[in-house]
Amino acid sequence: MLGKYERRIVWATLCGTLFLSACVFHQVKQQQERMAAMCRIEGTLSAPQEPGNPLVVVLIRHDGARREIFDHYVLERPGRWYFIAAPGIYSLAAFSDRNGDLSYEPGEPVALSAKQLDLSSGSRIDAIELTISSRAPTDALEEIELRVLRGRSIHDASAVGEVADLSDPRFDPSKKADDIGRPFDCK
Repeated sequence: MLGKYERRIVWATLCGTLFLSACVFHQVKQQQERMAAMCRIEGTLSAPQEPGNPLVVVLIRHDGARREIFDHYVLERPGRWYFIAAPGIYSLAAFSDRNGDLSYEPGEPVALSAKQLDLSSGSRIDAIELTISSRAPTDALEEIELRVLRGRSIHDASAVGEVADLSDPRFDPSKKADDIGRPFDCK
């Protein structure tokens, strides 16, 4: 039989465990709500085959009169692309990167989306078709600075379906074990 002191320790331990569990579940719920608020934009890109030229789809975020690159997607050949983004107003552009430097250069074939995308929380937009013509429009992207695209390494983000080696720093044992359940808080 447990004494009065031991029962208090068991009771305090049980209460503490339940409290910590409740905190963890609250954090998981917050993370799930943030993930549910994210928007998905997807479509296909058509372009004349120019072997060796990457195709770049760019998601442009509009903030009042200012436009900035939110993300970009590089394709080896025409096909499907997608973005995950926070709610906001966006547009799309795509270009055939003839010199492979991930920068739009005047004269490179380009496509611009016909309309802006006003994404509310949890929006899903699919079947957007972008078509790059074989000739480049004149100054089509003059007002959007696409020269700031940068290449990304495997350490910048995880791609869907990416095969990773277990020696990758993302799997370092010193990282918090609960980070997998908190994708918005992980660094």
